[in-house]
Amino acid sequence: MKQRLMLLFFLLIPVVASAQRTRQRVVKSQKTQKVMAKNDSTIYFAELARDYFEKCQHFKVQNQMDSATYYIELRAGLDTICVEYLRDAGDFFMDIDAYSQAEMYYQRGLSHSKRIFGERSDWCALFLQQIADICYIQNNYSESLKNYREAMAIYKQNHEEHDASVAKIMEKISTIYKDEAEDSALAKLKELYGDNHKSVISDLENM
Repeated sequence: MKQRLMLLFFLLIPVVASAQRTRQRVVKSQKTQKVMAKNDSTIYFAELARDYFEKCQHFKVQNQMDSATYYIELRAGLDTICVEYLRDAGDFFMDIDAYSQAEMYYQRGLSHSKRIFGERSDWCALFLQQIADICYIQNNYSESLKNYREAMAIYKQNHEEHDASVAKIMEKISTIYKDEAEDSALAKLKELYGDNHKSVISDLENM
C-alpha cells in the first residue's frame, strides 16, 4: 500500500508541475492582455484628443467660436488631470479674452502640477505665470506680482539665472512697476487739478 502511494505521488508530480506552468502562462498572458488593452486605450484617447484639438483649431480659424469652445472643453474632459490639455484650454480662452474660464483651467493645471510633478516644477511656474498675466490684464497688480515672483523663483531654481523664462518675467515685473508709477502719478494729478488734470498732462507731454 505504501509503495502504491509513493508511486502515485511520483506520477502526480509532473502533472502538478505542468498545471502550475499552465497557470503561470495564463496569468502572464492575462497581464500581457491587460497591458495591451491599456496601451490601446491610451492610443485611442491620444488620437481622440488630437482630433478634438484639430477641430477646435479649425473652427477657431473659421471664427465659429461655439464649436471651437465645445471641442477644446471636450478635449480637456478626456483626462481631467492632463496638464497639457488644461494649459491648451486656458490658452484658448485667453486668446478670446474669456479670462475667467482661462483662469479656471490654469488654476486646475497648477493644482494638478503640484500634485503630479511637485510644487517647484516648471509646470507650476508656467501656470503661475499664466495666472499672473490674467491678473495684470485685470489691473490686479499686487496679485500679478506675487505670481510672477513665485514663478521666477521656480525658474531660477530649476535653470540658470539668465534663462529666457526668467528674463521674460523680469520684463513683465518691470512693466507692472512702470504702470503702477503712471497710475500713481495720474491719481496725484487728479487729486491736485481735478477735472483739469487732462490738460495738465497734455501740457507736460508738449514740454
